[in-house]
Amino acid sequence: MPTSKTIAGLTALALLFAAGCGRVQQEKKTRGLEASTTAYGNALRWGYPETAWNYLAPPVRGRLSPEQIQLKDIRLTAYEVVQPPLLVDEEQLQAEQWVRIDYVRHDTQVVKSLADHQIWRYDEASGGWRLHSDPPAFR
Repeated sequence: MPTSKTIAGLTALALLFAAGCGRVQQEKKTRGLEASTTAYGNALRWGYPETAWNYLAPPVRGRLSPEQIQLKDIRLTAYEVVQPPLLVDEEQLQAEQWVRIDYVRHDTQVVKSLADHQIWRYDEASGGWRLHSDPPAFR
């Protein structure tokens, strides 16, 4: 028959295990967020619109056409993270990030700059982060 010390020890061990699992899951989400935001930025920066399209949340894709992220006649010259992704809710399922994008329109050859406020949400079903804000409008 288990003693109260044994039960207390097993309970403490179970709590430590649960806390450790929570930290591992949180770390996995944080690394996934960093990987997603970096991959999305690289896709835009290096001209891979199909890859960038894959990071958009389905509701955003429903509002846009793939051509809107094609970046026709535009070349990005800089993609700088001004504010790294910050988790903004208690469940840590949403993050915000600010980036500065410099770009050149081929027809004018004028360098322009814009600030892009990105809202990322964790999708439990796919286990990945998706961009829920519209891509920037290059004018």
